[in-house]
Order: sequence, then C-alpha cells, then structure tokens
Amino acid sequence: MKKSILILITLFYCVGVFSETQYTFMLSGASFAVRQNGWFELGCDAFNAQANNKAVSGQKIGDTAGKMFRNTYYTPSELDAADAFIIMDVHNEDVSDETDLKENHTDYVAADFGDHYARSYDYVIKRYAADCFALKDNPASRYYGSENGKPAVIVFCTHWHDARTVYNRTIRELKEKWENKGLPVYLVEWDVNIGFTKDILDEDGKQPSLKYAKDAQDGYGWHPLEGQDQYIQQKMANIFIGTMEEIFGERPLSVKAIAKNPVIEEGEKATVYFSFTGTAPWDFEYEVNGDKKVVNEITETPYKIEVDVPSTNMVKVVPLKVSNSKGSKESGFTPVLLGHMTKSIAPTFDTYVYKINQNTTYMSDEKIELKTSTDNYIREAFLTFPLSQLDKEDDVISLRLYFNELVYSVPTPPKEYHIISIYGNTETYTSLTWTNKPTDFEKITEIIVPYTEVESFISWDVTDWVKGKLEEEGVEAITFYLKVTNNGVGLFRFPSMESSSENKPALLTSKSIPTNSDHIRDMQHAPFCYTNEYIKLNNTEKAKLTIYSIDGICVYDNIHTEESTIDIRSFAPGIYMISYESDRKKTTAKVLKAN
Repeated sequence: MKKSILILITLFYCVGVFSETQYTFMLSGASFAVRQNGWFELGCDAFNAQANNKAVSGQKIGDTAGKMFRNTYYTPSELDAADAFIIMDVHNEDVSDETDLKENHTDYVAADFGDHYARSYDYVIKRYAADCFALKDNPASRYYGSENGKPAVIVFCTHWHDARTVYNRTIRELKEKWENKGLPVYLVEWDVNIGFTKDILDEDGKQPSLKYAKDAQDGYGWHPLEGQDQYIQQKMANIFIGTMEEIFGERPLSVKAIAKNPVIEEGEKATVYFSFTGTAPWDFEYEVNGDKKVVNEITETPYKIEVDVPSTNMVKVVPLKVSNSKGSKESGFTPVLLGHMTKSIAPTFDTYVYKINQNTTYMSDEKIELKTSTDNYIREAFLTFPLSQLDKEDDVISLRLYFNELVYSVPTPPKEYHIISIYGNTETYTSLTWTNKPTDFEKITEIIVPYTEVESFISWDVTDWVKGKLEEEGVEAITFYLKVTNNGVGLFRFPSMESSSENKPALLTSKSIPTNSDHIRDMQHAPFCYTNEYIKLNNTEKAKLTIYSIDGICVYDNIHTEESTIDIRSFAPGIYMISYESDRKKTTAKVLKAN
C-alpha cells in the first residue's frame, strides 16, 4: 500500500532537498501540538513545507470533528493545499472502539462527538477522505478532473512517550483498520523511538519522561518542555521527519555552512551555523583554515560553532564530510569566509512595508520590522546602498543589521528559529509602501536566525551578488529586499538609519591584510610599498595618498608629485586603509601597523 500511494503522490511533486516544490502539512491536536512546542515546525522546515498548525490547547478530537461538521475547520484552499493531515490528539482514551460508528460521515450528527473519542476519530477520517475525493469536481482545485481527487494522506501520532497505554495501543489498531480499507494512513511512533520507557526507571528511581517534561501527570511526564531548542522537541521532530520520509521520500543528506557575521569588528567572535538535512544523528567533519575538526552524534540543526578570526587574515571554514545511519556525503559543500571589517557603508535609503496598512510609508521610523509571510501582519524591508564605495577586491561583503528585539503577541511565546531571505536588484527608491513595493528581485541567500541571537548583529553574505553588479555597466546602486520565509511568528525589530542607536544597518567589507615585516615589501608594479615605520611612494606623477583608521577616521591626506616617504611611526597600532589615486591609477590596500 505504501508503494502505491508514494507513486501517486510523486505524480504531483518533485521531491528533493533543494526542490522548488512547497509542501503544506496540516496539524490537528491539543497542547502537545501547539506552536510553542516546536516539533511540527521543525519537521515542516526540514521538508520545505508550510506548517498549517491548527492545534488548540485544551481541545480534543471531538472539537476537531465538531468544526469539520460545521464546515469551519479548514477553508477550501487549505484543504486543497494540504499534502498530509497529521492528527496529534493523544488523550488516553480508546480511539478504536467500534461501538455506534456510522457507515458514512454524512450519517453523523453534531451530538455524536463530544467526549466520544472513537466516533470523533471516525468522523474526522471519513470526512477528510470524502472532502479530498470531492476535489476532483472542484474547478478551483489543482486536483480538478482527476479520477479520485486528492490522496487523503493521514498521519496518526502516538503519545510522546509510552505511559498512555490505552491510547498508544488503540491508535495502532485504528491505523491497521484503515490500512486494511486501503486508506494511506501512517503513524509517528514516538513511544517506541523516544529513547526511554516507563518500564525502566532512571538512576533516581523516577520515570525518565519527567526529565523532559515541564509538569507531571500520574507520575509521568505530562507536557514536554517547549521550544525548538529543547532536546525533546528536536527528538520528536526527528522521529516525525522519519515518518514523513516514508511518504515523501528521504531527505538527502547534506550540510550547509552559514556565517552569522562574515565580517566582524575588533573584539567580536565569528559564529558559523551548520544546517543539516537528512536524518539525525549526524557525524560531521570540517576544517578551519586547514585545521580539521570532528564532531559526532549531532542531534540538533543548526549546529553552532565560534571561530577566532585574526586581524590580518581571512578564515575559511569548510565542511568536509557528513554521515548518518543511512550513508555519507563528502563533496559539494560550499565554504564560508570570515574576516575583520575594512569598511562600513551606510544605506542611502531604508524602510519596511506592512501588509495590513498597505498605503502607509514607514521610511521615517526609527526601526525596521520583519514578520512572517503567512498572515496579514507581514512586514518586509528594503535597503539601498551606493555601489561606488565598493570594489572588486573586497574578499567579503555582508549586509549587517542589529537584531534588537523579537516581539510576540502571546504571553508564552514559542522559542523559534526563523529563516530570513535576502533578494537584490539595482534600482533606487525614494518611497515604498506595501501597495507599490517592487517585485523584480533575484534571490541572493538566506540565514537561520535563532531567537537566542536577540541583541546581537546578524548578517547576510552578499559578496558574489554584489561583485557581479560591479561588473555591470551603468549600475550605481543596489537595493536589498528582506523577508521571513518560514513559519515563525515573531516580529523582528532592527534599528534603522533614523534611529538614535549606534547599531545602524550597514554594508561591511573585508580584505586580507598582507603580513608586515621590518623591511620594505616588494610590490613590483604597485605605486607604493610600506614597512612598519614608513610608506614609500614610487610615483613620478601627481597622486593623492589618503590613510584611514579601521573606524573610518582620516589620519593622513596629502598630494605628492614625486617619490616620497611618509613616516608612520607615530601611528597607533592597528589596521589602516591606504588609498592611492592619480590620473592613471586608483588602488587601495589594507595594512597592519604592529606595535
């Protein structure tokens, strides 16, 4: 049965880790399934899927049945979009009881549900299957004209551990019943895969589920600890992903390195996140400037490391190999470069736009806001920079914002990871609203932003894209467009150029610094060379020499008409930018003045 349904589903979808196909998974349940937990959202992100989480704390399967009976549970478009319907109602009740079940969903009345779990489950399953079949006759559906409508893929779940014995046993019986009827039904078996059991106590003589729970019921763990960063939620997500792979195919094994801040300032440490696909746990090898590192049994993604970056040189972080129980991958990884700031460039324009206030401009706001792309409260941001202040010799170019605040409208917010994507074009704007925002952008990259990074800088590496624009004729400016592209519901706030904060948005650049020595460097055809004490100009033409400190202060500015030597012994130790400009030549160098 599993093979036949997989074949049917793949007629509609192209599965792959970098597929453009966007799945939608719909979830029904109560407190164990609400967004604050995180397992469902993590699982959806692994499949590049939209998470339609309809779980409501304190409700039960009877409430879901009642809403479906009243035609208020999902809209026609939500039904059409759902590629799988996951049911996580796990109250410790008998859900396979055959008493008073009806032949068809149309035979039920509203009074049949309430606290009768088996009847409610029966109605929900039959009603969903019937609604999926009826899509064949709906001209607005993507399944219109098909022989059997949409495959009604339903996924049951056990309780998050094995203490609810009545429910865990009867949900398996219900799965077997519907499989025998030919319905594609699957089961997320948390109880047998979670890694502990009620039958074996821990070293303190307690039920092991209590370690991963925020409260207790009958001596067992009741509600699991909430948040995407919690081990128990990540473990549940991984088991959920394994079940979804039975339906939609395995997630290809891979790893992507993402620098939180590719360009850093003095005193900062560089952070790199490794984002894994495939089934955990992962064994992983990577290099930091040729120094090999090995980490085994990684169960969380993204996995964070900190890297020391010297003031004089770039640091390259390269994934080498990732493996899990199903195989390994040793090539096709993209390295990241990390370096210290050479130059900071301010935007000439910044704003955000807001869907609910479509004609309002926010250009004078002291903040830039971003919010998820799934509701009417969406915010998206735009920033424009002059291209003239950038050059092709920059090793790294990154857009940096200060992650000032993450706001939620609920008293107990979820602990989420967000994905913020960045797009670019070469236009200049003077005013933008939601109504007139442009659409002609090309995607550049995206970053993962954990909620834990609040009150710190976050960056997007835009090096290759910007360098490509430097090659084009007539390009004077670049505009970046930012949006949240996964299902996080937090509202991001960043200081804008109008803010009084020192942490304004900027494009940062970094270049490798040649190593100084006590003798003049041989620069062959360069117009100048330098030691730790002098800069010697080799020119026989009129040229301007300007020297800037790392924080942008001009410390030397003069015009020379012949060979000359500039004494820099009084300069404070640190990094300097030397700019040379004549009628025939313009060049810059980043140098280190040692003690």
